[in-house]
Amino acid sequence: QDAVAIAILEDMAEALAHTVMAAAKQLNWTESPCEVVLAGSLWEGSSLVLQRRFRELVKASYPEADIHLPVLPPVLGAVLKAVQDDGLPAEEWRLKFLEQPYRR
Repeated sequence: QDAVAIAILEDMAEALAHTVMAAAKQLNWTESPCEVVLAGSLWEGSSLVLQRRFRELVKASYPEADIHLPVLPPVLGAVLKAVQDDGLPAEEWRLKFLEQPYRR
């Protein structure tokens, strides 16, 4: 293993974790569980070193945090929001989306 590469990934995980923890604090999630979705190309196929260190750091401050990769593509979040804004049953649509295979 490349020690320099590992150190870079761990530093990156630390910076990302501090950003998430600052946002959680601003949103007053200090006392309740929060969801952290690892969305985007940074996390897709990312190093296990990056993910492991990020999770360790966030969980140290927010042990109830639910940290995971997206179940659905992020664009479907916009679709669900539009459905909800139109007064339609967003949960029904979400369940339909979950029936379809999602390839990262």
